[in-house]
Amino acid sequence: MTITNSTPSAVRSRRPYRLGIDAHTEFVAVLVSELDTAVTSLQDAAGTARPATRGAAHHFDVSAIDRSVEDVRRLVRLLDFIDGPGEVRHLEPLNLPDAIREAARGLALDLDVRGAAGADRFLCDPESFRLGAELVLSAFAGGGGRVKLEIPNDRIVHVEGPLEFTDERRMWQLRCGRRVLEGENCRIRLCRVTGGYRLEIRALEP
Repeated sequence: MTITNSTPSAVRSRRPYRLGIDAHTEFVAVLVSELDTAVTSLQDAAGTARPATRGAAHHFDVSAIDRSVEDVRRLVRLLDFIDGPGEVRHLEPLNLPDAIREAARGLALDLDVRGAAGADRFLCDPESFRLGAELVLSAFAGGGGRVKLEIPNDRIVHVEGPLEFTDERRMWQLRCGRRVLEGENCRIRLCRVTGGYRLEIRALEP
């Protein structure tokens, strides 16, 4: 079914489930560590991490500042998704492959794309979907290898690349990204393939 309505629709939020106490404690601990890292990167990029010597000028790395700000914003959005009031979501028709590619562009990640997007759409909250996509893509990109995107059709995409299960940060990103995407009417499945792993993201019918 193709959804063509482009008018945002506000609906009551639907959280798939709340974190248990142990899972929430782990989530907050890693989130705090990630925020500390992002803020330190922001200070480094702004040249304010260390006191300036007399007469020395601050050097700003604008692109690094932008990346660090986006890292902080992403973590704040994740906290809001997990623990925020979630009173209203805005549903819009979204093309699944295009949305994944847009999330990759936001991360400055160069995907190896196979297949092409059509015109089909599914309903979701675009901001939440992008958050989940950025998180799972970050988990794959952190392995250092090239990330592939395969598009079997408009309802299914495959993200392929290396995953290191001993890397706690990447596994945390993958778990959080999966949770967010499942809250946006997607089914997520991870399997082993030659050269790494494949994450299937399937948009479900409403």
